[in-house]
Order: sequence, then structure tokens, then C-alpha cells
Amino acid sequence: MNRKRRKSFYKDNKEIIWGAVGAFLVIFLGLVLPPIFSPELSLLENLGVMQVSFSALAFFAVFIALILTMRLFRKSMAKPKLEVIFSETGNSETSIDIPEEKEVKHELKLSVVNRGNAITKLFQIDFKLPTIFAPRLEATTGLIPRLAFAGTSTNPQVNADMTSTISYYSNEQVYCFVNAPAPIHMLVINTRPKEYNNYPPEFKIKYKVYGDWAETQEAKLKVICKKNQEVS
Repeated sequence: MNRKRRKSFYKDNKEIIWGAVGAFLVIFLGLVLPPIFSPELSLLENLGVMQVSFSALAFFAVFIALILTMRLFRKSMAKPKLEVIFSETGNSETSIDIPEEKEVKHELKLSVVNRGNAITKLFQIDFKLPTIFAPRLEATTGLIPRLAFAGTSTNPQVNADMTSTISYYSNEQVYCFVNAPAPIHMLVINTRPKEYNNYPPEFKIKYKVYGDWAETQEAKLKVICKKNQEVS
């Protein structure tokens, strides 16, 4: 592990390391070589040679600072852009069948796709949808990879506008590689006969994504409600 860390440190900082080595050599050459190879030079002349060496050292310092600035700029420009999709449809839209005569538990399996240019494993997603569906988040079971068991979620918080907000936390356990869907907890909603006439033909699931980047990312999922009388 230590060897691997040292190798990674060298790879990430090799420009700085070699720049420092170069600066050290300049100092060494400037201070040691002139008196050795030119003993006939006066003290004032040796000081002039040393001044040239220190000027070269200042150039290396500016060069290293420029490299660091460019690296920080590249890192600030690179960021993940997370998008939630329904695992079974592969996009932001799905449908559910709502029977009139019985209560049904609908499991909407979710995945996160990174459309950005940086990998992340630390993020939070807040889902907001109608309270009438009694929504909650649960660890995914079945054929979805075990990775979907990772992370945690909160209990729904009911808002004043008859919506509920549920939060999902990756806890640095779910890696979002670029353009590679990563399954997370599934969204569970329930439909009941007594609310049959109150269910809308479709509804939106608004969500916000928070991470260690600058801005909050927002988008929507769409769920189409197909009642029995509509599909029969």
C-alpha cells in the first residue's frame, strides 16, 4: 500500500519534484562551481555569477508556480454531473399500473449516471414527489448488483405542499464513473384503492444533487400512471 501511495504521489507531482531537483542543481552549480573552476575570479565577480544562478532559480520557482496554477485550474474545471435514471428503462421516464381493487407496492429501481468529466463517490440526492404515494427509499434487491445496497437514506419529510422529500447519501461507497450507470436505492411507492380517483395521470419526481463541487444539480423524473380502466 505504501509503495502504491508513493508511486501515486510521484505521478501526481512529478513536475514539481523535477522542478525542485532542477532548482537545487542550479543553486549547487551557482554556489560551488564558480570558486572551484574559476579561482582567479574576484569576490565581486563570483557574486555576479551567483546572482545569475539565483535568477535562474527564480525562473524555476515561477515555472513551478505556473504548473500548480494550471493544475488547480484544470481540477476546478473538471466536475461530475450526476443524472438519475430508472434502471429498467434506462432513461428518466417510466410507468406504473394502478389497479382499482387492491393495494400495490411499486419498486422503481434507480441508477446514477455521471455525464461529467470527473469521477465522484461522495454525493447526496434529495428526491421530492407527491405524498399521496407514501414514498420511501429501500436497498435494491434482485438482479441489480450488490452495489445498490450501499449508501443510506432518510425517512420521508412531509412538506407543506403535499410533497415528501427523501434524501439518499452515497457515504463514499458508490463510485460514479463517467457514463457508467451506478445503481442506488430503489424508490418505493404505494397505491391504494381508496385513493384511486386522486392519483394523477402522471407526476414528476424532482431531485437535487449535492456534492463537493460548486453548484447544485437539479433535474426531474417522470412517472406515468396507468389505471386499470385505461389499459384494459
